[in-house]
Amino acid sequence: MPPQIITALTREYQVEHPIALAPMAFVGSTPALAIAVCNAGGIGSLAAGILPVNVLFNTIQAIKDQTDRPFNVNFVSLFVQPEQIQLCIEQAVPIVSFHWGAPEPVYIQQLKDAGIKVWMQVGSVAAAQEAAALGADFIIAQGNEAGGHNYDGLPLFILLPEIVAAVAPIPVLAAGGISKGNQIAAALALGAAGVSIGTRFIASPEANAHKEYKRQLLEANSLDTCLTSIYGPDMPEFNPMRVLNTGLVKAYAGREDDAAQDLDTEPVIATMQTPVGEIPLRRFTSYPPTPDTEGDISDLPLLAGQGVGLVKEIKPVAEIMVELMQDSINSLNGIQYAHE
Repeated sequence: MPPQIITALTREYQVEHPIALAPMAFVGSTPALAIAVCNAGGIGSLAAGILPVNVLFNTIQAIKDQTDRPFNVNFVSLFVQPEQIQLCIEQAVPIVSFHWGAPEPVYIQQLKDAGIKVWMQVGSVAAAQEAAALGADFIIAQGNEAGGHNYDGLPLFILLPEIVAAVAPIPVLAAGGISKGNQIAAALALGAAGVSIGTRFIASPEANAHKEYKRQLLEANSLDTCLTSIYGPDMPEFNPMRVLNTGLVKAYAGREDDAAQDLDTEPVIATMQTPVGEIPLRRFTSYPPTPDTEGDISDLPLLAGQGVGLVKEIKPVAEIMVELMQDSINSLNGIQYAHE
């Protein structure tokens, strides 16, 4: 195991490394990726927004069966349901996080009363201050480099120090475009207590992503992503998204309003097996392809952050974690030596 970096995150949760898995629907909605990150010394996450309560229960149990490390159950604030919160309380999950707006204050109070830590992801100083006022234990500052649903605000290294200053002493995690250890070192230097990483972990055997999705991540450079609102016309309030700049995205660049307004009128281009059965995937769906997706995935959204250009190889999560931390240590040591 590489040398450890001690931060507020590692101290609070007794983990080896200041790295959390960014919640990613579908890609991170099965147990394997969360378990792998936990057992590699980070904090895993389960993207629970799409999971019915019975499936969420089984998934939480599967994680608990394979790790005794802390993990995070994540919800989209727009869609979280009271029965999901109650299940997390009954299961005594270590951390519950929210993104895309603030959840109902009663949910936060119920979780905190049960001894569950609450994290909130934000994209602005104002949202960070709201999260602090609501009682968030950790705040995740998401820069506009981030893949997937994106606040389209400031770049991370502008936003991060502003949020750190605005909510001190609440610890802040940095999210958006982080794929290498030297970026982790830079985030720590700007006051972060750790980082939240998504895209780098998609390029792992444990990620529940289609092999073609992973292949395209490896071929992309950092200019091959863009923010678009063409996906998910059934959820217009849940846009934009940062995705790879594939053919469909390019075709509607600059004219996103011409894309589908009603998903039901679009052709089915693929099918996906899910815990609730097979579902059809229509053109402009917001669902990324999983290994169980069959059909033409070329028009499905391939969510990726701008750090994708730094992702060059599929590796097991444990190896990725060692590489990230060793690079972080080397970068920090390099700064130290430069001042001697």
